[in-house]
Amino acid sequence: MSIRSIVVISVVIASGCTTLGLPRTPVSAESPNRRFVAFVRNHPNIDPPDQSIWLTDRSGDTMMLRRLGGDTEWCRHVVWSADSSTVGFLIMDTKLETYDVATRRLRTSTWLNGHSDDYPPGGTVIDLTLSPDGSMASFKTCAGDAARGSCSDEHHVVLSVAGASNGLE
Repeated sequence: MSIRSIVVISVVIASGCTTLGLPRTPVSAESPNRRFVAFVRNHPNIDPPDQSIWLTDRSGDTMMLRRLGGDTEWCRHVVWSADSSTVGFLIMDTKLETYDVATRRLRTSTWLNGHSDDYPPGGTVIDLTLSPDGSMASFKTCAGDAARGSCSDEHHVVLSVAGASNGLE
């Protein structure tokens, strides 16, 4: 085995599989009506994360909804409305983007933590759910890395189709 091969293998092991874009699909969620699957795809990159968000239907029609910002945005959580009309992706653990499943267009992009310009954003969102028609989100916010002892009571945000919501209820 050449020195170069050993160096490449060592770098891959040291950097982990995310550099190679693995796992290829780290997050996926089937719609309640079982007609759609929303998923996150990892892409190989020397400086991960490098992800995109996707929607596919039972016929195999698959569409990338958005390429997330390389090394700046990530998605670890996908939620559905009960009527399967809306899918939500939690970006950077704090920003909810919802998409209309029929048109595959962005409906809302809402910071659930009262967004500041911090990077990475302060705190995380847990226990995220959408209302049956996807018009409202319910969740808890946590300081830091979502230590359960530092989480808020449940919040509810009306998701305005015209743009981001103005705050928590």
